Amino acid sequence: MESAPELDEWHTGNDLVDNNLEPRISFEGASDAFSLSFSPDSVMLAAASGDSAVRVFHTGSGKLLYTLGGDFNQDTGVKGTKLPATCVKFRPAASFSKTKNVLLVGSCEGKIEHWHVTSQKKLNTIQEVGNQVFSLDYHPEGSSFVSVGSDCMVRLYDEATKTLISTMDSGWGAPAPGHSNRVFCVKYVPEDPNMILSTGWDNTIQFWDVRMNYSVKSILGPHVCGDAMDVCNGKVLTCSWQPDNQIEMWDLGTGEKISGHTMERDSQGNIPMLYGGQFSKGSERGRMFASAASGTNEGNLWMSDSYECVGSTSHVENSL
Repeated sequence: MESAPELDEWHTGNDLVDNNLEPRISFEGASDAFSLSFSPDSVMLAAASGDSAVRVFHTGSGKLLYTLGGDFNQDTGVKGTKLPATCVKFRPAASFSKTKNVLLVGSCEGKIEHWHVTSQKKLNTIQEVGNQVFSLDYHPEGSSFVSVGSDCMVRLYDEATKTLISTMDSGWGAPAPGHSNRVFCVKYVPEDPNMILSTGWDNTIQFWDVRMNYSVKSILGPHVCGDAMDVCNGKVLTCSWQPDNQIEMWDLGTGEKISGHTMERDSQGNIPMLYGGQFSKGSERGRMFASAASGTNEGNLWMSDSYECVGSTSHVENSL
């Protein structure tokens, strides 16, 4: 199969110059982006788009390499209207398959699709009836994946067979009640993949144990509206769409809040309301984290231990 292009220089979308984050990849002229995912080797960046297509860029040059789909999310109720591709996730290196550059794509139509990026071929489609898929995540070894969305359920799939393993929701007699509103972010715990965390509009983080098939505990607090939760080294980061304490850190083991940070308004009095947040990856994983805001329409790079802001994007017209 065709291989991905080589990464000539190390770039992950932005350069840091005098605390200003300068863009290396431009999405201008295309539809809004709802979700981003780097390939395991960081050579490619995939963006799920509001026009239902997925655009894949080269992270070194910023060049658009591939456009996947764009015609597979048709709203049959409104002729000609395409529903957004809401989430993307590259598959980690998997022991059961030699195929690289596999991308998982979720949509508002309730579809989950597997794509082989470099050949631009769709490999498989799963339909979740009655659901809008808002977030996907892979097991660290690529052996399974999980989906969440509008119906408040957490679905676990086998990656090799593409079959449903289990559906987790509130459940009678479970220690925690599960979700009561839309779920916008789901993550495997890297250090313990038997645990899956999910969060969304109901202001809770649910801790799902796949061995028990239900939520074993929950945290009340963050109001998450996008890909705005991450897990690293025993800490859970949440970035909330709320006017105060937008950034919070939680203890993974106890569920207790470690710290919180309220972001300042901009010079025009706009309040940063966060849609995105992720820890840094690589050899210094978790040392920093990034946030993306509406209101002030800015992205920021922070030190995890002090909440010192070490980089910011310039103001843009639309929400980040």
